[in-house]
Amino acid sequence: MADKRKSRKKGQHQKSPKHDDLYTDEEPKGTIKGLGFKDAATARKGVTIVNKAKRKHAHKVQATLVMQQRAKVAKERAKDPEKKKNLNSAYKVWSDHLEKLKAKTKKMNEKLLRSFVKELIKEAGGHIPANTWVMLQAGDPRRELVKQNLFDLVQQTYEPIGGHFKISSPDSLDRYSYWVVKDVDQDPEIDVAIMGKPDIGGAKMGAAANDGTSLAASEYKNKSAELRAGGTIGGVGNWWGEVSGKPAYAMISRGAKAVEDPAKVAQLLAGDDYVFHGEHPDPNAPPMFRNVKGWYTKKFGSKSSTKIILGNPS
Repeated sequence: MADKRKSRKKGQHQKSPKHDDLYTDEEPKGTIKGLGFKDAATARKGVTIVNKAKRKHAHKVQATLVMQQRAKVAKERAKDPEKKKNLNSAYKVWSDHLEKLKAKTKKMNEKLLRSFVKELIKEAGGHIPANTWVMLQAGDPRRELVKQNLFDLVQQTYEPIGGHFKISSPDSLDRYSYWVVKDVDQDPEIDVAIMGKPDIGGAKMGAAANDGTSLAASEYKNKSAELRAGGTIGGVGNWWGEVSGKPAYAMISRGAKAVEDPAKVAQLLAGDDYVFHGEHPDPNAPPMFRNVKGWYTKKFGSKSSTKIILGNPS
């Protein structure tokens, strides 16, 4: 005669071993089949089945949690050392997978929260107007509206060089107090941006991004040169930044000012490892490069680059 099933009593925790609910399928419809916890191999096979199952994320979390709890109770009850060892290995596999699912849940919740915040901002009229440069300073709620969009632009722009080493996630953009952005086309997303923060002498540019179109690239070059030449936006002026190669050529050709005073360069680069040249050290450099002074070679670990500060620091 089969043992009578022990139902969960009022007040008992759902995962308590004092009732049979942990080991019975209360809702067999939609159950993910083939899961087990006999040993690590069985558990890993089960994890693969969970990952491939066409079920909602919450369902996969629930199935993983049940397997983890069953393995936990089983290993605590096991008397045979070898069996206990195998059950403990299975428990660890299911526990590790549960942590991964928890991390995914957190990201999903954060994404949901961002979407909710975006909708609130939109309803409050906090949109980014088209065809207008807009300054988004720290504390502006519209930054949340465009943060993911801006991060995607940065990823796309810096992908050829392995990414921007200071921007590894949307939230890492918060290191920059100033986001100067523009939507140049018909869709509601921003297409070009310049990022900076307060520094010695004014606002130092730290990153820039665009959607890869010629229009967005041109908008960036023109706005960056305008700010470096003494322009302001949102009440912020004295913009400057280090450049080299093609970006330097584009800025100089558009009238960006070069910082040529060695003492000023030393002030702005305090603490950096560099050698000041004045004139460009390469005799074969473009004539435009040879027409301005202020060039220096800056070291980055085992690498170095010839740069110049273009802008209008105070």
